[in-house]
Amino acid sequence: MRKKMSWMPHYWAQVRVLNVKTGKEEWQWMAFHLPHEIVQVLQHLGLLEKLLATDGFDPISLMHLDSCEQDAGCVLLGLGLWGDECPCNWDRSEALEALSLSFPGLLGALWSLRIPITCFGEKQKGPNTWQDIMSVVKWSLELLATGQPAEARHDGSQWLKSDHKRQAGKAVQRSCLVEVRADWKFMAHVFHFPAHNLNAVSY
Repeated sequence: MRKKMSWMPHYWAQVRVLNVKTGKEEWQWMAFHLPHEIVQVLQHLGLLEKLLATDGFDPISLMHLDSCEQDAGCVLLGLGLWGDECPCNWDRSEALEALSLSFPGLLGALWSLRIPITCFGEKQKGPNTWQDIMSVVKWSLELLATGQPAEARHDGSQWLKSDHKRQAGKAVQRSCLVEVRADWKFMAHVFHFPAHNLNAVSY
């Protein structure tokens, strides 16, 4: 069954996470489904026409998409990031931090479509974990912005053996990020917004 899957193999990247036993950050390998490869698969499956729908956008997201299309001079696929924390133990004592790709222009049966990019244990979250994760996501979104295939890994290094299928990259539908949905805790950790209980202003 796995031999005929359309999905690319996981992209492995080193991310700084917290060692729960020592309380110190250390580098560990983390698996990703890359946004540009997700779009590539959906495009290959013939879903592009549906994904390009804009009926579900709120006015601000639609305005941002229109602005990006004017700059790019072509039709763009509007994408969203969805950050969430998911309890995963029977007693809800553990949680997963999850990041997913969404398609906010969709309505109907597909309006809630979210495809996971990566996740990790909430207790493993260190001061640099999200920064390392978002560096991978940013690289993938930049490839979507140009529509060009990747020539190297996110940090400019050579491909790993596990990347053999992605070395012969293909052009992908040009896209742009139009919104990020998450709770305020996620916004504070990832984008350094001030916490809700702080009298501070973010610039």
